[in-house]
Amino acid sequence: MSTEKFSATVMNPVAKVETEAAITPAARLTCLEGKKIALWWNGKSKGNVALNTIAERLKKDYNAETVFFKQDLFHSEEAFAAVTDAGCAAVVAATADCGSSAVTLTRDLCALEKMGVPTVMLIAKPFLLISNAELRLKGLFKVSRAVMEHPLNSLPEEEAAQVADALYDAVVKGLTQDGEALDTPEAEAARPIEEKAEPERITIEGENYFDFSTNLNRYFINHGWSDGLPLVPPTEAAVNRMLSGTKRGRDEVLLKYQPGNGVATIEKIAVNCVMAGCEPSHLPVVAAAIEAMHKDGFNITSLTQSSGADTPMVMVNGPIAKEIGMTAEGACLGPGKYSAVNTAIGRAVRLTMMNIGHCYPSIRDIDTLGSPNKYALCACENEDDNPFNEPYNVEKGFKPGTNCVTTMPCQSFMDVEDLESGRPEDLLMTIACTIDTMGWPGARSWMGFIDPNVMHVTVIFAPDHARLITNSGWTKFDVRQYLYAKCRRAWGQFKHLVIPRIKDGTVHPGYRWLATASDDTEVPMVRDPSYFDIAVIGGAAGKSALSMNIGCPTTVEIKK
Repeated sequence: MSTEKFSATVMNPVAKVETEAAITPAARLTCLEGKKIALWWNGKSKGNVALNTIAERLKKDYNAETVFFKQDLFHSEEAFAAVTDAGCAAVVAATADCGSSAVTLTRDLCALEKMGVPTVMLIAKPFLLISNAELRLKGLFKVSRAVMEHPLNSLPEEEAAQVADALYDAVVKGLTQDGEALDTPEAEAARPIEEKAEPERITIEGENYFDFSTNLNRYFINHGWSDGLPLVPPTEAAVNRMLSGTKRGRDEVLLKYQPGNGVATIEKIAVNCVMAGCEPSHLPVVAAAIEAMHKDGFNITSLTQSSGADTPMVMVNGPIAKEIGMTAEGACLGPGKYSAVNTAIGRAVRLTMMNIGHCYPSIRDIDTLGSPNKYALCACENEDDNPFNEPYNVEKGFKPGTNCVTTMPCQSFMDVEDLESGRPEDLLMTIACTIDTMGWPGARSWMGFIDPNVMHVTVIFAPDHARLITNSGWTKFDVRQYLYAKCRRAWGQFKHLVIPRIKDGTVHPGYRWLATASDDTEVPMVRDPSYFDIAVIGGAAGKSALSMNIGCPTTVEIKK
């Protein structure tokens, strides 16, 4: 038996981050007496309660005047300028109750400090790492924050006010004294290993090949570079082979991968494709999926950093799907040999999100539970068994036969079983009653506290269900109109979720009449028929699915 040791050099899958120029923190106030302070609220539940509590203390102790600013999650230069136009000397900002809102609030803090406005942010402890990652990216290394143990959103108003009252001293300190430095030796030592630079080439050793493989996977897991499943070693030879699948140069920069602004070179994408088990012919598909996720409307920064189990679903159209061995039929989302190509491509997309987009769990991916969907959610449309007039990509404006990738920003993937219905009306009623689930933020969000333009549902018809629709002469247009008409609920079933938003002013004025509506008033759960996208995927039997999205599906052409 051979006792010769085995070693190999592998390539680092992590992309370099392009940071912004350093920001000099604004000078703190010498005193608060008689000052005008802006209260900056991003619309998240109970943040207004916390700010109003702090405003009362500032008025009592310092005769300070406060000006309330309610903002959405995506702020403009005009919004920041309004603070100085109002004569405000400083800002207290709240609240960070999930990953994406923690990031946007951190960006607000950076923008205001850059303008010379001292700012204190109220933030919950679970979101400090994601806030720190954004601060480093934006170049602000000294920050003032008032930190609470848990988010405010699930607390009764009285308790939220008590928490804010306990933060008051930290707010005053943050307005009048220099903030906490992020780059102290202690803070640097405490940074997660995923955030620390490693060599571009890493030599892994073992007593034999199997020991080497174990050590490699353990090394990648410990550094946060793995999805937890066994990886293919990304040796230089393996990466060079992967690069043979594209005409692009290895140093070509595809884009700056969000949310971490990682430099997405073709080589780094190839490294992660090797790790996922892809073949060279898969590389252009993965690159196109990355491009699609960065198109306007996909909402990548919210999807990647959410506290929900949000994930891209990847769908391929065109002849390339068959050429590379993808499947659109039974069990196409896995597991098994027939879905192996789909799985490898989906897995590669996830690994690039982590290692190039720097969206690592607990740092930027603040997912409460996680989901097996986040390992790989990828298929191709079943164009051979699609009874509608045209495949998905052609409906989106591409010529027939064009190789395309669509990415859907899936918040929840839901099965729809209906083996009984024989009429389109009955089948679509089943689907409508699944769409109007209250746990999906798209339902009711059209009332104004989430941008309705980014809420979509992809109705994924199994071929049998699609034929039931088209055999009765119904088109995709008819499906959308019917679903919109039937996606409705009695107001009494969900008013508890909306009335607090009406009271705090985050619901569009045109819908505030609902506060006094009767419980049996029927209310649409989506804004209009444009919410619905339609695709055909899967095998036999009447089981369809829904991708409940928190953004718009985006489609791009695959380029070799």
